[in-house]
Amino acid sequence: MNENEDNREKLTQLRKSTGMSMKQFAAYFGIPYRTYQDWEYGNRNMTDYLLRLLAYYVKMEQLGNTSITHKEKN
Repeated sequence: MNENEDNREKLTQLRKSTGMSMKQFAAYFGIPYRTYQDWEYGNRNMTDYLLRLLAYYVKMEQLGNTSITHKEKN
């Protein structure tokens, strides 16, 4: 699995941990639905820092039970 597929899977897991649909998740974070859809379907690549930011926000807002972590690159 490459990094983009890994981010796609983590994003999907993060969203599902909140119990939201793709449309609800995108709206909650102010992300255009089509952009979010493209990220989750793998049509566009999501940056690592944005995934970490979303995971942090979900954790701080206690929106779901998430264990999304970022592996430090050396």
